[in-house]
Amino acid sequence: MENNTLTRRRASNKNEETCRENYHQLTIFQRFGLQRFLYEVLAPLALMIIVPLSTMLIWHACEKYQGSLTSLFQSYSTWKDLLYAITLNQWKGSLFSLYVIAGYFVWAIIVTLYLPGDVYYGPITDKGNKPDYKNNGFQFFLITLFTFLGLSVYLEYINMSVTTICDRYGEFMFVLNVFSLLFCLFLYFKGKYMPSTSDNGTSGNPVFDYYWGVELYPRIGKLDLKLITNCRWGMMVWALVVLLFWMKSLKTFGFIDSHFVTTILIISYLTKFFWWESGYMKTIDISVDRAGFYLCYGCLCFVPLFYALPSIYLAYHPVVLGWKLSTLICLIGFLSLYVNYDADRQRYLARETDGNCLIWNRQPRVVRAKYVLLNGKQSENILLASGYWGLSRHFHYLPELCLAFSWCTTAAFENLMPYLYFIFLAILLFHRSIRDDTKCFNKYGKYWIQYRELVPYKIIPYLY
Repeated sequence: MENNTLTRRRASNKNEETCRENYHQLTIFQRFGLQRFLYEVLAPLALMIIVPLSTMLIWHACEKYQGSLTSLFQSYSTWKDLLYAITLNQWKGSLFSLYVIAGYFVWAIIVTLYLPGDVYYGPITDKGNKPDYKNNGFQFFLITLFTFLGLSVYLEYINMSVTTICDRYGEFMFVLNVFSLLFCLFLYFKGKYMPSTSDNGTSGNPVFDYYWGVELYPRIGKLDLKLITNCRWGMMVWALVVLLFWMKSLKTFGFIDSHFVTTILIISYLTKFFWWESGYMKTIDISVDRAGFYLCYGCLCFVPLFYALPSIYLAYHPVVLGWKLSTLICLIGFLSLYVNYDADRQRYLARETDGNCLIWNRQPRVVRAKYVLLNGKQSENILLASGYWGLSRHFHYLPELCLAFSWCTTAAFENLMPYLYFIFLAILLFHRSIRDDTKCFNKYGKYWIQYRELVPYKIIPYLY
């Protein structure tokens, strides 16, 4: 079976190369057919136009219309006026935002490169590459957080404030949109002409290649670009934006319990993320998704707005919960955070000990899934079917959703805006569970079927 799998993969690669040679001789509909044209040209183009505009619309609604998109649309007589307000009008004074973005990127790159840390490796690819990283994410998180807080205190001392960024966040988002789109273009050309590893390739369709990406692991020297975009920018800036808008709320309204609960839960979640960053670098985001608009634009521009929406909303629309409700939401959030962490810990423990450990005081059930790389070498992975991972194949998504709902529900139920992140996350994780199942079936074959028999549910035990 393993030889047949390798033969099929090689034949598939050869067929792909042959198709690419004749690809540019065809018209666009001959190349794709209607269905492929919709999914690989029209849908990516639509997303690459709609998503950047949506980030600006959502920010404008939060800042000017208390999170109401209905009020936003009713305030403009024409689409032209609205588009001008959320795009070109934000260009004024945007040089400040450009300096902030450039300054932080320089900080992130220098600190990432020079902070010490043990070397660890990501999953081996089908082409036999094994990416290496320096385990300094948690140190980076703490140093950046305390530097930011120190800078905040210093600026207050000289009668300035970091919350100026909040007041000019429209400019910040506009510059970040432009920068992110250009950065994805850089990734496209780099992957096409100067790939870092053999894990790269084009479809012949520049629209889809820009959207999905060309390289799996783009690097410049020792600098891993996915690590920078996803972790050092996306997740770290999420934390900084949450703190910024909490500070703005403190200045405007004083201490509001709902905003404090949301802030403490998100910062706790991100602290756990950076503590476990080496685990994230082995997930489907890194090992499957290429570096293109889909992944990198999302981390560079979508995360700093969309993921921080509950905090941004509360900065303009305060909600008082009372100590009982605040405590209850905190307890549910922290319990969800612990379960999410413990699930990751169980899987890590099983793989590090080759299954020779105790999970919930019992010897774990594991499936030793063998698979063949494209270079013909055989490899093996441990699939845990005990503990949380005996309840569902992606059980860790469930507490993550509970935690996200906890920090969204502090905004009460007057407006849908603060819940957009939770809705997006639910769609993302359920879709990811399907993608991951397909990837694992293609990779492990009969071993994945065996694992599914042991653990029949995807995310929610006994339901899904």
